[in-house]
Amino acid sequence: MRLPIPRRLLAVGAAAVAAIALAPAPAHAAGYFGAQFDDLTMGAGGAPGKVYPLYVFGEDVTDGKVVLDLTALDGIAKVSFPGPDGEKCKVADKTATCAFADGGVDSIISVLLQPLAGATEGATAEVPVTTSSADNEPYTVNTKVTVKSGADLIVLDQGKYDQDAKIGDDVSMPMVVGNVGDKAAPSLSFTFSFTHGITPVEYEECEYAVWDEAQGTHVYCTLPIEGGLGPNEAVEIEGGFQGRIAADTSTFERGTSIVDVGDDLPAQARTRMGFAERGSGKHLKLVPATLPSQRTARVVEIDTRDNWADSSWNIKTPFDLAAIGADLAGGVGDTVTAKLGVKNTGPSSSNSVSSGEPILMFGITVPEWAKLVGVPKQCEAIEKVGDGYEGRGSKPGYTYYHCWNQSYFFGAGETYTLDFKFEITGDSGADGVSTLTPIGRWEPWSDANNANNEAKIAHAGGGLPVTGVQVGLIAGVGGALVALGVVVFTMARRRRMPVELS
Repeated sequence: MRLPIPRRLLAVGAAAVAAIALAPAPAHAAGYFGAQFDDLTMGAGGAPGKVYPLYVFGEDVTDGKVVLDLTALDGIAKVSFPGPDGEKCKVADKTATCAFADGGVDSIISVLLQPLAGATEGATAEVPVTTSSADNEPYTVNTKVTVKSGADLIVLDQGKYDQDAKIGDDVSMPMVVGNVGDKAAPSLSFTFSFTHGITPVEYEECEYAVWDEAQGTHVYCTLPIEGGLGPNEAVEIEGGFQGRIAADTSTFERGTSIVDVGDDLPAQARTRMGFAERGSGKHLKLVPATLPSQRTARVVEIDTRDNWADSSWNIKTPFDLAAIGADLAGGVGDTVTAKLGVKNTGPSSSNSVSSGEPILMFGITVPEWAKLVGVPKQCEAIEKVGDGYEGRGSKPGYTYYHCWNQSYFFGAGETYTLDFKFEITGDSGADGVSTLTPIGRWEPWSDANNANNEAKIAHAGGGLPVTGVQVGLIAGVGGALVALGVVVFTMARRRRMPVELS
C-alpha cells in the first residue's frame, strides 16, 4: 500500500511506505523483451511538464524496438526524450520509436510530457506501447494518461544512503520540493519518521509522536509559503531536517519523509498517536531552490503517494547479544518450565525496520535427558531430513527448534524470553543449548563478544539453580529471569521503511 500523507494519515498501515519508490522492472527468462509504462497523471495547461519513466527490459534481444502511438495525445501533450535518451528514441509525426542494441536490455527511458492547450481537467488519452524484436511477436499494452489541475509536488533530493556517522554526530535529512503542476501550493506539510538511533531536533513548527514499533519518532510539520509555491518553482528546508546520533544507536539507522500540500494534522491522529509540540525555540525555514530543466534533467514523477525522501546512516558501535540458558531443577518425571532467551548487552540497540522482518531469530537444542512437552507459539520444530532441515510447526517432541521475536526493535539492556516446558526423562546424557546460531543456520552468528553466543540447558537435579548472565532457572518453585536464544536478521538496507502511523 502506498502512503498519501496527510490526507489518509489515519489509514496508514504497518508497511505503508514499503514500496513508495518506483519498482524496477521484473526479471524474465532469456530471450524475453518487454516494456512497462505505467498509467500516469499529468498537469493541466500551464504546468511546466515533467518526465515519466519507461522501463525496458530483456535478454538476448535482437532488433528490439518500443513504439509509442501518440495519436490520442494530439493537442494534449508534446512528447520528447530529454538528455541521452534522445539518441535512441525519436519522435516522427504521432509516433515515438526507441531502438535498442542487440543483447541484454535494462533501461529506464525518460519520457517528457509537456501539457498543451487541450490538457484540461479530466481529459484522458490512451497511449498504446508496442514492443517487438526479431525473436518476439509485437505485443501492445495501453497506458492511460489523465490530466489533473492543481499543484503537483516532486521531491528533487531523495536522500543519501549509507552515510558514515558516529555517536553524537549531527546529521541532516535533505528536503527539496518542486511544483510541476499548474496551480500554486499555499503551504507544505512534511511527515518525517526516524528509527530509534536518530534523535530529531525539536522545532516550533512541528509535532512529535513515538513510533512504537521501532521505538523511534514520527514528526509532522506544516510550513506556510508566502505567496505559495507556484508552478515551476522549488523550495528546500534550509540545512535539512536536523537530528543527532543517539548513544544507544544501532549500527544502521534510517529516516524517511513525505511531503504534501499543507494541511493541519487531523485531530484524531493527534489524539490516537499522541502527537504533541516539543518546541525548543528552533525553527524550520524554507528557502528558494532551483527546479531542474525538464529538458535536460530526469525528474522521476513523484505523485501524491510518492513524494518521498529517504536517508540512512552506518554507525560504528559495538553490539552484543548473549544467549540465556537455564539449570532445570527436578527429578525424573517432573515437568519444569524454563525461560530461555537472549539479552542485548549493548551498548547499541538493533532495529529491523528496513527489512520489515522479525528482529530476532534463535534456536535451542533439547537436552538428551529431557523432552520438550510445551512449545511457545513463536517457535517451530526443526527436523533433519537428508542433507537439510525442514520445519514441523510448533510441535513438542523434537530435538531442535527455531524461534522468533516479531518486533522491529531490540533495545540495549533488554531481554527476550519464552517459556518452554520440559519433562525430565533421565539423569544422564548431553545437556541442551540455547544458541544464537540455531541448527541449520547458513552462517554462524557473530558480534562483539562471541563467547556468550551459546548457553547450556543443564540439569541441576533437585537442587537450586546456578545463576549468572546466561543462566536462569525455572523449577517448580520460584520464577526465572532470562530469555530465549536469538539472532538479529540481516537488514535489507535499501528497502523502504514501513511508516507506522495507524
